[in-house]
Amino acid sequence: MRRNAKDIVITLAAAAAVTILGCGNGASRDARTEGSEAQAASVNTVQTRGELGEQAFDFTLKNLEGKDVRLSDFKGKIVILDFWATWCGPCKMELPHFRELYKQYKDKGVAIVGVALDQQGLKIVAPFVQKNQIEYVTLIGTPDVVGRYGDIRGIPTTFIINQKGKITNKFVGYRNKADFEAEIVKLLGAKS
Repeated sequence: MRRNAKDIVITLAAAAAVTILGCGNGASRDARTEGSEAQAASVNTVQTRGELGEQAFDFTLKNLEGKDVRLSDFKGKIVILDFWATWCGPCKMELPHFRELYKQYKDKGVAIVGVALDQQGLKIVAPFVQKNQIEYVTLIGTPDVVGRYGDIRGIPTTFIINQKGKITNKFVGYRNKADFEAEIVKLLGAKS
């Protein structure tokens, strides 16, 4: 009986760690497996690393319709840039927050951009997005973009980018809606 209680405590502790800290290295592995070794090698020389106060890297990624979307398309807006995957439990827990924030702030100069890092790409992401009624922009990540944002090692990883394109905050692991909303309100200079 003691062994069963110990096993339950260990299992609960592990589940709590994943929930709080997010999903581990899988994001980088998934995104990297889609690119060539040459692409991954070139990422190591990039100066933009997703650090606070840095200008966010102006990537171009494909959306779910296959069209190119650039970060600069959101110039002048606050951008919540979320790196996530369909298999990541904490990522799924954040989805309702992002859906609510999108509806609440989309007309107030805020864009939410999800960058999916699933190895199967569009094949798995598109049905997931439809099933979960994600209305904000969803893009398919690449190894290059992962590298330019600091070689993301755990997901969800969310960057807050101000209206001038600078990274003002970074969250690794699950966060509640209030954390993201506080960042939005601060950057909008308004009270909620």
